[in-house]
Amino acid sequence: MTEQAKIALGVAAITAVGGVATAIATGVFSGDGDGNGSPSPTVIQPAPVQPTQTEEATPQRAEPDGEIIAPKRGSSVPADFTVEGSLSGIPRRQHVWLATQVDDRLFPKPPELSAQDREFVQDVVEAGGPGGIRFSLVLLMVDNAGQQQIEDWVERGGATGDFPGIRKISGSVRLDVVSRLVLR
Repeated sequence: MTEQAKIALGVAAITAVGGVATAIATGVFSGDGDGNGSPSPTVIQPAPVQPTQTEEATPQRAEPDGEIIAPKRGSSVPADFTVEGSLSGIPRRQHVWLATQVDDRLFPKPPELSAQDREFVQDVVEAGGPGGIRFSLVLLMVDNAGQQQIEDWVERGGATGDFPGIRKISGSVRLDVVSRLVLR
Protein backbone atom coordinates (compact mmCIF):
# COMPACT_ATOMS: atom_id res chain seq x y z
CA MET A 1 0.00 0.00 0.00
CA THR A 2 1.36 3.41 -0.95
CA GLU A 3 1.90 6.21 1.57
CA GLN A 4 -0.92 8.25 -0.05
CA ALA A 5 -3.31 5.28 0.21
CA LYS A 6 -2.47 4.90 3.93
CA ILE A 7 -3.17 8.60 4.53
CA ALA A 8 -6.50 8.41 2.62
CA LEU A 9 -7.52 5.33 4.62
CA GLY A 10 -6.67 7.10 7.90
CA VAL A 11 -8.71 10.19 6.94
CA ALA A 12 -11.68 7.97 5.98
CA ALA A 13 -11.50 6.16 9.34
CA ILE A 14 -11.42 9.42 11.28
CA THR A 15 -14.37 10.77 9.26
CA ALA A 16 -16.38 7.58 9.89
CA VAL A 17 -15.73 7.70 13.64
CA GLY A 18 -16.75 11.37 13.66
CA GLY A 19 -19.99 10.54 11.86
CA VAL A 20 -20.87 7.79 14.33
CA ALA A 21 -20.13 10.11 17.26
CA THR A 22 -22.39 12.79 15.76
CA ALA A 23 -25.18 10.25 15.24
CA ILE A 24 -24.94 9.11 18.85
CA ALA A 25 -24.88 12.68 20.12
CA THR A 26 -28.03 13.62 18.17
CA GLY A 27 -29.90 10.44 19.16
CA VAL A 28 -30.18 8.95 15.65
CA PHE A 29 -29.32 5.49 17.00
CA SER A 30 -31.52 5.76 20.07
CA GLY A 31 -34.97 4.28 19.99
CA ASP A 32 -36.23 7.03 22.24
CA GLY A 33 -38.24 9.89 20.90
CA ASP A 34 -41.53 11.62 21.11
CA GLY A 35 -43.32 9.06 18.91
CA ASN A 36 -43.24 11.36 15.90
CA GLY A 37 -39.83 10.20 14.70
CA SER A 38 -37.99 13.01 16.50
CA PRO A 39 -35.22 11.76 18.70
CA SER A 40 -34.93 13.01 22.26
CA PRO A 41 -31.79 14.99 22.97
CA THR A 42 -28.89 12.92 24.28
CA VAL A 43 -26.38 14.46 26.65
CA ILE A 44 -22.84 13.27 26.22
CA GLN A 45 -20.38 13.92 29.01
CA PRO A 46 -16.88 14.82 27.81
CA ALA A 47 -14.21 12.25 28.58
CA PRO A 48 -11.85 13.23 31.40
CA VAL A 49 -8.66 14.80 30.13
CA GLN A 50 -5.65 12.59 30.72
CA PRO A 51 -2.19 14.13 31.07
CA THR A 52 0.00 13.63 28.06
CA GLN A 53 3.16 11.61 28.30
CA THR A 54 5.20 14.83 28.15
CA GLU A 55 3.29 16.33 31.10
CA GLU A 56 3.85 13.18 33.17
CA ALA A 57 7.56 13.12 32.32
CA THR A 58 8.11 16.74 33.41
CA PRO A 59 8.36 16.78 37.22
CA GLN A 60 7.51 19.90 39.19
CA ARG A 61 10.70 21.80 40.08
CA ALA A 62 11.27 21.73 43.84
CA GLU A 63 11.98 24.94 45.71
CA PRO A 64 15.63 25.41 46.65
CA ASP A 65 16.28 23.99 50.09
CA GLY A 66 19.26 23.39 52.29
CA GLU A 67 19.84 22.32 55.86
CA ILE A 68 22.84 22.33 58.16
CA ILE A 69 22.56 19.11 60.16
CA ALA A 70 25.74 19.50 62.24
CA PRO A 71 26.90 21.33 64.24
CA LYS A 72 23.75 22.11 66.19
CA ARG A 73 22.67 25.51 67.52
CA GLY A 74 24.56 26.51 70.65
CA SER A 75 27.43 24.05 70.10
CA SER A 76 31.00 24.73 71.15
CA VAL A 77 33.30 24.02 68.20
CA PRO A 78 37.08 23.98 67.68
CA ALA A 79 38.73 26.31 65.15
CA ASP A 80 38.66 23.44 62.61
CA PHE A 81 35.29 21.67 62.55
CA THR A 82 33.16 19.58 60.18
CA VAL A 83 29.82 20.73 58.79
CA GLU A 84 27.24 18.22 57.58
CA GLY A 85 24.12 19.10 55.65
CA SER A 86 21.82 18.50 52.73
CA LEU A 87 20.73 20.35 49.59
CA SER A 88 17.85 19.94 47.16
CA GLY A 89 16.22 21.82 44.31
CA ILE A 90 19.19 24.13 43.67
CA PRO A 91 18.60 25.70 40.23
CA ARG A 92 21.22 25.67 37.52
CA ARG A 93 23.47 28.73 37.51
CA GLN A 94 23.16 29.04 41.30
CA HIS A 95 26.04 28.40 43.68
CA VAL A 96 26.06 27.25 47.30
CA TRP A 97 28.51 28.36 49.99
CA LEU A 98 29.00 27.94 53.70
CA ALA A 99 29.92 31.14 55.51
CA THR A 100 30.47 32.09 59.11
CA GLN A 101 28.84 35.27 60.34
CA VAL A 102 30.17 37.47 63.11
CA ASP A 103 27.96 40.47 63.86
CA ASP A 104 26.89 41.77 60.42
CA ARG A 105 29.87 40.35 58.47
CA LEU A 106 29.95 37.17 56.38
CA PHE A 107 33.12 35.12 55.85
CA PRO A 108 32.63 32.59 53.00
CA LYS A 109 34.42 29.27 53.54
CA PRO A 110 35.99 27.76 50.41
CA PRO A 111 35.48 25.57 48.57
CA GLU A 112 32.05 26.15 47.06
CA LEU A 113 29.65 23.26 47.78
CA SER A 114 28.47 21.10 44.90
CA ALA A 115 24.86 22.13 44.24
CA GLN A 116 24.10 18.67 42.85
CA ASP A 117 24.99 16.83 46.05
CA ARG A 118 22.04 15.81 48.16
CA GLU A 119 24.24 15.58 51.25
CA PHE A 120 27.50 17.32 51.97
CA VAL A 121 30.36 17.19 54.45
CA GLN A 122 32.85 20.04 54.55
CA ASP A 123 35.63 21.05 56.90
CA VAL A 124 35.54 24.68 58.01
CA VAL A 125 38.36 26.64 59.58
CA GLU A 126 37.26 29.60 61.70
CA ALA A 127 40.31 31.68 62.52
CA GLY A 128 38.23 34.36 64.20
CA GLY A 129 40.43 34.92 67.23
CA PRO A 130 40.50 33.65 70.79
CA GLY A 131 38.05 31.12 72.16
CA GLY A 132 34.67 32.27 73.36
CA ILE A 133 33.76 34.17 70.18
CA ARG A 134 30.13 33.64 69.19
CA PHE A 135 29.21 33.26 65.54
CA SER A 136 26.62 31.76 63.21
CA LEU A 137 27.04 29.32 60.36
CA VAL A 138 25.11 30.28 57.21
CA LEU A 139 24.22 28.18 54.16
CA LEU A 140 23.95 30.56 51.20
CA MET A 141 22.69 30.18 47.64
CA VAL A 142 24.12 32.90 45.37
CA ASP A 143 23.65 33.93 41.76
CA ASN A 144 26.53 34.51 39.32
CA ALA A 145 27.12 38.07 40.59
CA GLY A 146 27.37 36.79 44.17
CA GLN A 147 29.68 34.01 43.03
CA GLN A 148 31.99 36.55 41.39
CA GLN A 149 31.93 38.71 44.52
CA ILE A 150 32.96 35.75 46.70
CA GLU A 151 35.67 34.61 44.27
CA ASP A 152 37.12 38.15 44.18
CA TRP A 153 37.03 38.34 47.99
CA VAL A 154 38.84 34.98 48.32
CA GLU A 155 41.45 36.03 45.74
CA ARG A 156 42.12 39.42 47.41
CA GLY A 157 42.33 37.83 50.84
CA GLY A 158 44.72 35.17 49.58
CA ALA A 159 46.97 37.85 48.11
CA THR A 160 46.95 40.15 51.15
CA GLY A 161 46.29 37.76 54.02
CA ASP A 162 43.41 40.06 55.07
CA PHE A 163 39.85 38.71 54.87
CA PRO A 164 37.54 41.53 55.98
CA GLY A 165 33.98 40.31 56.25
CA ILE A 166 31.37 41.02 53.60
CA ARG A 167 28.28 42.96 54.70
CA LYS A 168 26.06 41.86 51.80
CA ILE A 169 26.64 39.22 49.12
CA SER A 170 24.88 40.10 45.89
CA GLY A 171 22.02 37.83 44.86
CA SER A 172 22.25 35.69 47.98
CA VAL A 173 19.51 33.67 49.66
CA ARG A 174 19.94 32.15 53.10
CA LEU A 175 18.93 28.51 52.97
CA ASP A 176 19.72 27.81 56.63
CA VAL A 177 21.41 29.37 59.67
CA VAL A 178 22.82 27.73 62.78
CA SER A 179 23.27 30.40 65.42
CA ARG A 180 24.96 30.74 68.79
CA LEU A 181 28.01 28.66 67.94
CA VAL A 182 30.96 29.29 70.27
CA LEU A 183 34.61 28.98 69.27
CA ARG A 184 36.61 26.90 71.82
